[in-house]
Amino acid sequence: MNRKFVKLYESALQRYTNGGLLTGDLVVFKEGFQNDPWFRGLGNNTKDKIKAMIESGLNLRVSAIKSVLPAVKGAGNTDYTGVDFNVDITTEIAPGRYGDFATIPGRLLEPKSSYPNLPPVPEVFKKGDPGRRAAIKPKKVKDEAEEVPFLSPRDTMLSDLGNRKLSRGDRELLNTNVKIPSSPAKGHNDPASYTANYLPKR
Repeated sequence: MNRKFVKLYESALQRYTNGGLLTGDLVVFKEGFQNDPWFRGLGNNTKDKIKAMIESGLNLRVSAIKSVLPAVKGAGNTDYTGVDFNVDITTEIAPGRYGDFATIPGRLLEPKSSYPNLPPVPEVFKKGDPGRRAAIKPKKVKDEAEEVPFLSPRDTMLSDLGNRKLSRGDRELLNTNVKIPSSPAKGHNDPASYTANYLPKR
């Protein structure tokens, strides 16, 4: 039997054998991470990339968790065990869309939980009052006859009525009753008597 609860239970336990993180977690850097020997030993290009990811203001998500111990199969598998992990983090440009990637020692990160709410929207995506930033001045709409020909919706109202010319045709409600020409069936001035021919006889 496939039990979803068992999978959730195992996933929760796995967090604490992965250095306290799971793939998909939001994370932040611990204070003073720049003083860590690992960070001080990085090249300037990698330092600049990590700083740019932090200063971007985007959410940082865990992309992968990798144990520093060798991964061997069979008895004593160390894929998901250990005390030291490297964590791949990425900037989240939009839900499910990721940008820059970097591998960081797990000891320099800590999870940022928003449960039971959704992750916070980064400030870089928030805009100010629309009334203040709007610079659009209203202008009166021109009549169709004054519009530029290829931008006017007038052509969409024309069709060929059989005379090989584009005509406006009968496409407007004139709010008047139109008498449709008709004549009763011959020999049946009373419509009821004509319809009676099609009704079942008792």
